[in-house]
Amino acid sequence: MQHQSQGLSKGPTAGKTGLYVDHVVISGEEIERHIAAGKRMQAEAIAAFLSGVFRRLGLLFQRRAATSSDTAMPHGA
Repeated sequence: MQHQSQGLSKGPTAGKTGLYVDHVVISGEEIERHIAAGKRMQAEAIAAFLSGVFRRLGLLFQRRAATSSDTAMPHGA
């Protein structure tokens, strides 16, 4: 993947896909790994959020079922 500002015809970086940061070259593979790690962390955060939401909803419905069955008349009465 190449950023639009990294034209292959620009000076000494011509033909290279890495980025220069303070004379340190960051390869395209390292950038891709970093992006993949970020996407994985984002997916884990979303999964944790949804798990918490479903757990809370489950507890809410369990409480409602318990309170409605406590006030119901017994079948034998």
